[in-house]
Amino acid sequence: QHYTFNHMKITTALQFSGGKDSLALLHLWREKLDHTLVCWVNTGAAYPETVRQMFQIAADVPHFLEINSDQPSNVKENGYPTDLVPLHFIPQGRAVVTNDRDYRIQDTFSCCSVNIWFPMYQAMKDNGITTVLRGQKNSDKYKTPFRSGYSQEGITYLFPLEDWTDEQVLKYLSDNNVTLPEHYAQGEKKSHDCWNCTGYLDEDAGRIHNLPVAQRTETIRRLRVINAAIKFQAQPLKQILLDHDDDNDYLPYTR
Repeated sequence: QHYTFNHMKITTALQFSGGKDSLALLHLWREKLDHTLVCWVNTGAAYPETVRQMFQIAADVPHFLEINSDQPSNVKENGYPTDLVPLHFIPQGRAVVTNDRDYRIQDTFSCCSVNIWFPMYQAMKDNGITTVLRGQKNSDKYKTPFRSGYSQEGITYLFPLEDWTDEQVLKYLSDNNVTLPEHYAQGEKKSHDCWNCTGYLDEDAGRIHNLPVAQRTETIRRLRVINAAIKFQAQPLKQILLDHDDDNDYLPYTR
């Protein structure tokens, strides 16, 4: 770990990604940072600019913890994350189905769970954290199912921005002269986590488009593998629907 923190009795952690919401939360919480551990998960596939941002944050706050995982190794073993899961090619499927195609695929949430969510949670438990702050908002598309004040396994979760909108977050940052990462000026709307992520495509088309050429080429290559696996496994479904194309009263499907 590049950063450590003073092991005084700190029981509050602010989970930080470097995106607009966590930046707003960090500024909003600035008067209480002496008693707060700011935490970030470095997956091993972090953007270089995100790593530089975290070095700066670590220098600016009293207590910072970098939590390390190994996304590249996990992806090599379990496959590229995708929002559309071809069952035969996920780890469980490859164990029971014989294929002549060595596609390695995992679902997006499994990848995030192993490489971000669980390492963060385990760090909270290991460091005696009892209160967790997140920049989660009710307006977010992807969010935990619980709300601010929820407690589980000795940890209470607080979401100070819960009722904010994206527009309110951006206005707050502007009013307080908090600089956004450069990718927001390129039309992106969320934090940079793994540069090679192939999930969350409903939100990530712009992010992938903005990658440097070599990284974009590699990400597109991975998406082509995912597409081939999905098309292969979708053939029986497609054929059944085509065979029953006259059953339009029952199947909401149109060729």
